[in-house]
Amino acid sequence: MLTFFRKIRKTLLESGSTRRYLLYAIGEIALVVIGILIAVQINNLNEAKIQRNLEQEALARLLEDLQQDADRLHFLDTSYVRLISEDRMAIKLFIEAESLNDIRTLIDLPT
Repeated sequence: MLTFFRKIRKTLLESGSTRRYLLYAIGEIALVVIGILIAVQINNLNEAKIQRNLEQEALARLLEDLQQDADRLHFLDTSYVRLISEDRMAIKLFIEAESLNDIRTLIDLPT
């Protein structure tokens, strides 16, 4: 392909047709510019694809973190519900105890 363009350029220079050579030069410059624009567009598309992949990975990590947080919150919620239930039961037993010895007996303390 390059030899083809070289031959055209050589014949135009040798023939002395300046106008035709200038048109050829402008055409060659236009081809180079179009090639550069295509390369830049391809690069932009690749960069956009890389950016989308990074966003997808970040969203996947965020979703995973949210799921772990939800699991932890569920565990804490059930733990606190259990503790509150046990505390209510202990308070009820203390209220129902008639003396300090009854309380010591309830919590297995030595007298």
